Amino acid sequence: MSGENGEVKIAVFACQRSGAIAMRELGEGGVNGVQTVLVEVPCGGTIDEPMVLKAFERGADAVLALVCYERSCQSLEGNARVPKRLEVVRRVLADIGLSERLVECREVSAASAVRCREVLQEVAAGVRAKRSGGSGT
Repeated sequence: MSGENGEVKIAVFACQRSGAIAMRELGEGGVNGVQTVLVEVPCGGTIDEPMVLKAFERGADAVLALVCYERSCQSLEGNARVPKRLEVVRRVLADIGLSERLVECREVSAASAVRCREVLQEVAAGVRAKRSGGSGT
């Protein structure tokens, strides 16, 4: 399930107006030991349960949704839909014995490359803790 050379592979679903811009600014190889697969979506509100579960099927160790800040979503309320949908995915993961911490959602702006790096490091640390037998939940 891991990325190349034992890296943590994180599928990042990002709003094209915020998170995707910040991720592109961060650039390839923006975090050591983390392989990211960036999936740009027109709005965070389009991220749904099947998309996230498919990322795990394709080998992601974790999934990160990057959405606009509250009241900054150009689609008005798209960012508010994501946490509820990800909660469903967390329940599915728990039902099959996987950590709920493998799915995270964070609000970011287009100028948040540093924040994206920090969040990727945090998510990767959770995956590594789980691999080494840590709580990870």
